[in-house]
Amino acid sequence: MRTLAGQGGAAVVLAGPEAQPHGDVTELASACAAAQLPLLVPSRPAPAADVVDTVHTAMRQAATAHAQRATSVLRVVDRLYRSSGAPDALLPHLGDITDAGVYLANPGSYGWNLLKALGCWEALMLARRQGARTAVVSDSGQHIVLIPFGHYAPHPVLIGVRDAQAGPWPTHLRDLLTLAATQTALLRHPLEVEEREETWRRARRAHRAGIMHALMIGQREAAVRMAEPDPELHLTGRDAVTAVLACAPRSREDLVQLCEAELPHALVMPCPGCTDHILIAAPALDHVGRTLHTALSELLAGERHEGVGVSTPTPWGRVPQGYAAARRALATAEPGTLATYSGTADLASVLATVPGATRWARRVVAKTDAGGGRRVDLARLALTAGVPGAASLANTDRSHVRRSLIEVLNVMGLDHREMPHRAVAELAFQLAAIDDADHNGAQDVDDLPGPEQVPTALDDLLSSDAARYWARATLRPLLEAPAPPGGWLGPHATRQDDPVALLVEFISAGCSVSATAKELGINRRSTRSRISAAAAALGLPLTQTRGCEPHPALWALIAGGHLPPTHTPDPADPITPRLFIPRQLSTATTDWPRDRHHTENPT
Repeated sequence: MRTLAGQGGAAVVLAGPEAQPHGDVTELASACAAAQLPLLVPSRPAPAADVVDTVHTAMRQAATAHAQRATSVLRVVDRLYRSSGAPDALLPHLGDITDAGVYLANPGSYGWNLLKALGCWEALMLARRQGARTAVVSDSGQHIVLIPFGHYAPHPVLIGVRDAQAGPWPTHLRDLLTLAATQTALLRHPLEVEEREETWRRARRAHRAGIMHALMIGQREAAVRMAEPDPELHLTGRDAVTAVLACAPRSREDLVQLCEAELPHALVMPCPGCTDHILIAAPALDHVGRTLHTALSELLAGERHEGVGVSTPTPWGRVPQGYAAARRALATAEPGTLATYSGTADLASVLATVPGATRWARRVVAKTDAGGGRRVDLARLALTAGVPGAASLANTDRSHVRRSLIEVLNVMGLDHREMPHRAVAELAFQLAAIDDADHNGAQDVDDLPGPEQVPTALDDLLSSDAARYWARATLRPLLEAPAPPGGWLGPHATRQDDPVALLVEFISAGCSVSATAKELGINRRSTRSRISAAAAALGLPLTQTRGCEPHPALWALIAGGHLPPTHTPDPADPITPRLFIPRQLSTATTDWPRDRHHTENPT
């Protein structure tokens, strides 16, 4: 029967003198079914021509039914393609028109593992080695057809199962499954391409996030090595610009994808420590000569955002300082606008021109040389962004960052719990970083303390003309700002209403709103609103006290004579070591003489 079917036979007809059925024809019917040939048993005598016409009619009807089934499959496929539907919606329709169970086994799924357990995988591999695309397996009376499809290995498999009562798979139904497998592959191809692009995009983002983590802890060499496989990244240039984009949390992912697509030469990362910030670090000039400020202005022209803070160009090794500057610039940015860091809030840039400033910073920072580079880098990042933010930016544990901060500041003779101590440490690290960038880490002979030289103290730096001018420029917007309702110090203040006095109380209270409210005799809500008004005038996020945000206000008050020099310790002063007075025991008020440069150190 199989030979007859292979030669083009269409049916088996009982004819001749013994055409009338007698006895059992079960064996003949089984053989015909195995060869997929219909068995025709005449019910009455008929000439051969009528039998041939009957067979041709049956063949035409079968071909028409097969064409209708194929058309219905293509119609369903077209509907799924237009609606971007999943290919799995085609399986129930295939089961209805084939009267069998049709399943889709994806790699790693339960059906995929069941194929291996039933031994169907070996039959599929054997059929593939023989050049066939379809494998047929009979197991426990069930007839299983396996059709792999797809471009990428491992290939998913379309499975058709018929029970023993339905019999083996006819050729036209197997052809229908093959057509369905081909159409399923076409439906899945856009989804597979999109999934692979998404996987590549996530891997690229994770790789660039690792580079950003390395830059945030000062490991520029490691970041350059990590960026070598990416041809679009160039970290070997001199300067970089850092930006912080504020947006609504629900729209952050869309803005991140937009920045990644339009700024291929920049490092773009959702801020892990703040759900509404996006970090961007890019070369000072991109491949077409645009600055980051210009590129972001063009990119975000039609997008809704809460503002962008952009730093000035800094070396790649000072990305954490650029991040701090961008955050300070963000505090002055209006929603939908970009603000560039002006440099007026950076005391380190001003003191870098004062003789002896870098010598003082090197004496303070030299105590940390034996503490390990990574530990010092984590401490520096914690001084800038706070312990939680540093842990997120460095992709490490908070306890590890806090321990690094404690150990480094203990070595420097400072207390990590006090904001003035953290401000002194940050100033020393900033001055040392500026000196390293200018001299490539080499010490100048003129800066080395000689026998006749008196080491510069922190008081001398803060009393310099440059520091005093910077303090006046920093506090001028606050002095010119209109007073809130009820005055800066509240309606029951006994002193002259002065915004600087409010700032002094806030800084003296350790940046605690509750302690400031208690000192002023007003409620916390009113105190917070007054501090927010002062912060808006200064362009400093004073209420964010975990990082370096209040440090410029502290330095402006000390350099301007509004706070005593005893408010900050000097770990590099070997002549008159200063005893730090905790804020709980301090009696300093705004009555401290404004011209403190003609007064003695009260300690």
